[in-house]
Formats: sequence, structure tokens, C-alpha cells
Amino acid sequence: MYQSAGVMVRRGTVDGGNSMTGQSVMFEGSSHESIGGYVDDVEVINAQGCFGYYPQKGIYQTNSVCASPVCASDNPPRGAKEWTNLWTAGANTAKSVEYLSESIYVTSSYVYDVCDADEMSIKWFAEEGMFTTFEVDELEEFTPRTPPSANLPWDAECWRPTATCADFIQEWMGGDQSSRKRFTGDAKTYEALQGSCYGNKAWNDGLSSQDPDQRVL
Repeated sequence: MYQSAGVMVRRGTVDGGNSMTGQSVMFEGSSHESIGGYVDDVEVINAQGCFGYYPQKGIYQTNSVCASPVCASDNPPRGAKEWTNLWTAGANTAKSVEYLSESIYVTSSYVYDVCDADEMSIKWFAEEGMFTTFEVDELEEFTPRTPPSANLPWDAECWRPTATCADFIQEWMGGDQSSRKRFTGDAKTYEALQGSCYGNKAWNDGLSSQDPDQRVL
């Protein structure tokens, strides 16, 4: 979730994740408007790091699991981080304005089948106090749920979903970016962002036919 405010992530399973710089479920605020978020009943398995708030303010996480993380000794085919952090709360100091994580609440959450202590940390933070609450215990048994699947209608001729952005409700995702530039020849215009729907240009076909009353602006 990039530069978003108040996003809710619930009842999900993430299987895998080998980014060298991120986490499987990651909130990256890096703006003053990126405040708030809720993570409930989310499982992350087989990943190099599970939950990252880097940076974000005001996160409430509960009833979540980080299981069977991948560490350097597992020798994954695409390489591994030298050190694996299961939860992170960080800072973005690369911009002229410094953004820090704060008020991160993690309760009633769990780890299972973790790596050895010499190559992994349950949590990492850039500064003391970024995690206001961190209540994570180790499970003796754990069976992951079956991940949900998205069964979109496909166009067999060109192998792309036949769904367009018009099939999704337009909703504010938070942050300070409300439009993006569109160049048509020598002209420059701005178009509203369609919530979290970023497909190819053809996906925007039919937006004008969507009932505006069905949109949450």
C-alpha cells in the first residue's frame, strides 16, 4: 500500500515473497497524508519478511501469522537477504522531508516455524518506540488456509482479462496524488486516478458509462 491512508487488509493469505527491500504486506507512506491502516487475520508464509510499515503512522494489526519465513540458509533460487526481519517499522530519509513510522500496534499475532536466531529477527525498527505495542507469540502447530483465487473472465485471443476499470468502484485510496498527467500529442491534461485499478489503457474503456451513484468518491 503506497502513500495510502486508512487502508484495511483482512482475511488474506500471502504465499511467497522474495523482494530484497520490502515485505510481503507493506505499507509505505512517505507522505504526511499517509496515516492509518488496519491489518486483521492475514497469514504470510514462505516469504523473506512478512509485515512492513516503512514508514507508516497509526497501524493496528491483530490476529495475523508469519509462518515458515525464508532465510539465507534456505538458499532460495533468486538469492536471499543476509538477515530476515519478520516485522519492520522504518523511516524514509531519502527525501528532503524525513518520514518516520510511529504508533504501530501489533496484538494477538503469531510466528511459526521460524529461522534460527543467528539469521533472523522477529521485529526490527529504525528507532525505539515505533512499535507502541508488539504482542507476538510462537505457535506449536499451524495449518495455513487455502489462498483465495481471482477468477476473472479472460479473452482467449489476446490473453488478458475482459474486465475493465469500469467494473470496479472508484474510491479514494488516501494520499496526496489525485490525478496524473496524460499526454496527447502536444496537449497535456490531467485525469483522475481510478482507485487501485491500474491496468493497460484499454482497461479504462467504458468508464463514462458507469453509474456515478455507484462510485465512492
